[in-house]
Amino acid sequence: MAEQENTQAVVLLQPNGQKVYLDLNHSTDTTAIWSFVIAMIVALILGISATIIAIWYGRKSFKLTEMSFKVVSEDIKQAAETNRQTTKTLIESQENLKDKELKVLRKQNIEDKFSDVISKYLSSANLFTHTLSNIIFNLKEEEWENFNQKEGVYPAINKLVNSEFENLTKLTIEITLLLNDKNDDAILIMNQMAETNKQVYLVLISLVESKELTLSKIQEIDKSRNQVHEDALDVMKNSNSFRI
Repeated sequence: MAEQENTQAVVLLQPNGQKVYLDLNHSTDTTAIWSFVIAMIVALILGISATIIAIWYGRKSFKLTEMSFKVVSEDIKQAAETNRQTTKTLIESQENLKDKELKVLRKQNIEDKFSDVISKYLSSANLFTHTLSNIIFNLKEEEWENFNQKEGVYPAINKLVNSEFENLTKLTIEITLLLNDKNDDAILIMNQMAETNKQVYLVLISLVESKELTLSKIQEIDKSRNQVHEDALDVMKNSNSFRI
């Protein structure tokens, strides 16, 4: 026996007494369809909105990431540049320090060399005047006649004087090479050494004149040597006196 389809209907009574029948099954189907359509439309709108939001957020996120990358890149570049500058400054500082240390060492070496050579110069000049004074002082007055003809004495003194002159000249050259020829203190001592060396050589002329004149020349050598000593002290006090 075939199933009988259940049909639900509502009877509406009109004012004029007529009856209107409404099929509830048909109305329910239509409502369901419209509900589905509306749900689909809302879902579609939400989907589109979500897609738009996702795209916008993605672009925004990309821009933020790009900006962050640029900031990080700039920071890295800045850090690298700072590191390079710091390294450069450190190297230059070390080079300057090393240069200063070398200058200090060179200055110290020159001062030590000067002190050593000037001591030899003064000692040699002092020994010369002392030795020559003893020789001349012990000679009698009558021995000065034809002094340059006497065998043994004059040639020995002549040799002594020439040897001392050569030695002082050599030491003078060594000292001059250590000095700054544009510095006043250096110029003074160089001139004074040259004067002392000249006085030593002039002793040979005084020998043929008189004993008194020769002793006087020896005293002049001593005075000149003492002045060299004073000038040497001034040079040691003035660092600009040296050739650095």
